[in-house]
Amino acid sequence: MPANVSYEFAKSREKYNNARTLDEKLAALREMRKNAPGHKGGEHVRADISRKIKAVKEQMAKQAVQRKKTSGSKSLAVKKDGMGQIVLVSFPNVGKSTILNALTNKSVQVADYPFTTKKPVVGMADFEGAKIQLVELPGIVKGASAGKASGTELLSIARNADAVVFLFSAENVLKEWNVLKKEFENSFIQINKSKPKIKVNKSRFKGITIAGKKFLKMSFEKFKELLKSEGFHNASVVLEEPTTKEKLEEVLDNRLTYKKAFGLIIQKNLSPKPDEVKKVSKFLPLTIVSDSDEETVKDLKQKMFYILNKILIWTKKPGEEKAVEPIALKKGSTVDHMAQLLHKDFADFKFAKIWGSGKFAGQRVSKDYELKHRDIVEIYS
Repeated sequence: MPANVSYEFAKSREKYNNARTLDEKLAALREMRKNAPGHKGGEHVRADISRKIKAVKEQMAKQAVQRKKTSGSKSLAVKKDGMGQIVLVSFPNVGKSTILNALTNKSVQVADYPFTTKKPVVGMADFEGAKIQLVELPGIVKGASAGKASGTELLSIARNADAVVFLFSAENVLKEWNVLKKEFENSFIQINKSKPKIKVNKSRFKGITIAGKKFLKMSFEKFKELLKSEGFHNASVVLEEPTTKEKLEEVLDNRLTYKKAFGLIIQKNLSPKPDEVKKVSKFLPLTIVSDSDEETVKDLKQKMFYILNKILIWTKKPGEEKAVEPIALKKGSTVDHMAQLLHKDFADFKFAKIWGSGKFAGQRVSKDYELKHRDIVEIYS
């Protein structure tokens, strides 16, 4: 080990030596790699770090397989239903059950003591004829990501969901957000962040090729070294945005998942502090809820539909009324996407007619026409 390592490297090495879990070891090793000597004399240091990273990742993979084998009937997983699954997350006794009842007409016990909800509660909220699946999680507490109060299982449900709604008590918005944000980060769930536009795929051809090299913000040698340390000795890479070492590491970290979210401040007696609202709103949009009247419920459903990034489309047959129930599609879907979802026989349809986003009612459109929310579509095969 060379004597002229930086203070930052020494600190990250200390973190590695004191790490108790594999996640902590991996994070420390990546920090060591980031701060490792860049000169030629540090090659063996970087190589040793890469070997340790590979070993830790292999151990983590084995543990994941073992957990899957032993989870059995104790799993709290919730099967997805409807156009999308949204989890309701908060501290204990904030007001999730009241919101779930209002949105789904479900009768969930509501009480003024913590942990009224003992296990996930599922309800379906109607939105323009389609269904949004809402999952109320039991209260998340500090230490949840380390297993406290079944936290790892609950956060796993959030990890698998399509989106998240955080609920805060008006008097403790910032405190509750800081804890929940930390527990989600510890579980590698990124809230309202986008995955860098960097694609890394293993290649059957020897070496590392890169498209969009103009976006590379590090030396090509360090770029290749980092890829190889993560097991990509032969790879095809596409860069679509400025790519730093940190962004590349983020893309290569397959533990990370990205979720859209917004927050509800449940106002019972006290009003939230404006400075706390301002600080938290930098991370997620906030809405203050003091009642669950019809207008409030309608607004919340609209917000939930929006973060699912979906559109609703109705089909119709020539000369008939539109279908009663809509089809939920990912925003940006085309007529062709919809046709293939409906039935394989529609794969080679001739054309379609659109009511809604077209220039005029019944406009004839091609397969690659991008559909918009509330469009009505007739397919001619």
